Amino acid sequence: MLRILKQYYPVRNAIFVLGEGMFIFLSVIFASWIIIGKDFILADQALALKILLIVMVCQLCIYFNHLYDLKVTDTMVELFIRLLQALGASAIILAPVYFLFPVCIIGNGIFTISIFFIIMFIAIWRMAYMQVLNRGLFNKKIILLGSGDLANKIAQVINEEKDCGYQVAELICDKSESTSCLVNGPRQIYKFGYGDIRKKAKSLKVNQIVVAIEERRSGFPTRQLLNCRINGIEVIEGSTFYEMLTGKFMVEQINPSWLIFSEGFQKSWLKKTIKRSIDLMLSLIMLVLLAPIFLIVAVMIKLDSKGPVFFSQERIGEKRRPYMVHKFRSMVHDAERNPDRYGHRPMIIG
Repeated sequence: MLRILKQYYPVRNAIFVLGEGMFIFLSVIFASWIIIGKDFILADQALALKILLIVMVCQLCIYFNHLYDLKVTDTMVELFIRLLQALGASAIILAPVYFLFPVCIIGNGIFTISIFFIIMFIAIWRMAYMQVLNRGLFNKKIILLGSGDLANKIAQVINEEKDCGYQVAELICDKSESTSCLVNGPRQIYKFGYGDIRKKAKSLKVNQIVVAIEERRSGFPTRQLLNCRINGIEVIEGSTFYEMLTGKFMVEQINPSWLIFSEGFQKSWLKKTIKRSIDLMLSLIMLVLLAPIFLIVAVMIKLDSKGPVFFSQERIGEKRRPYMVHKFRSMVHDAERNPDRYGHRPMIIG
């Protein structure tokens, strides 16, 4: 599993995205060869950088058009429609870039011709990838312990998300728990206690166990799981595994011990500096781009009611430091002091 921006991704998914980028790159190469000729590489020394720009813009539009969500693009018709939309958005984004920076232009008509190759290659690549997913190739087998809501959620996500990279080899439920295991899910075993989980893992060739047991005060298989860890089998807490799968928390399943041992409460100086720099840079860009709209809003506020354009108020920030927040006024002036706009006092019931 790869961890990018605190989100886990199967290596297979990364190969899929990189492979798709490679096919977009090859599509532009073929289009350049058709338009320019066999000497197209010698004719443009910066060809690779120009093609990489197209690849990045195309894949960005593909991502935001939900083409990497396989539940959305489960049919070829939906894939074709969304792919055309993504490529159209790419052309719209590249047009002003080429207008402002003509040096980035790769050649007249090349992007248009490359659209045909992009659609063809991506369709073939995705059909091959779907065959890999349907056959469960390269899936990592796990044993899931538990029978409550958390175990059901994990099994449901794995069953529905074909590209999650996992396969539940066996779902073991203790009879002392509530027997609410998935009916149509993986193979289930109900028994008192969890027996020798290590032998079961070795027989199924499983090297990862997910513990989603809700009742841990009695009957928790401490010794069995410890034997698994000693023998090199990874044991993962259910809430942590669910976060790895979905990037979300099951708040109702979070307990104090999970919070104590979890990551994320401390940020390095480098991360804080990068985040602050990005915040300031994006804020400055948005202020410049939206300045005409801000001017119109200010005029409309002045025409609508008396008082200042901006509402200012002191707030408490990090380390209890006070700061002033400024926003466009959306209520009458001194609304917090006046009962309401017309001078009526609110009715209090109870």
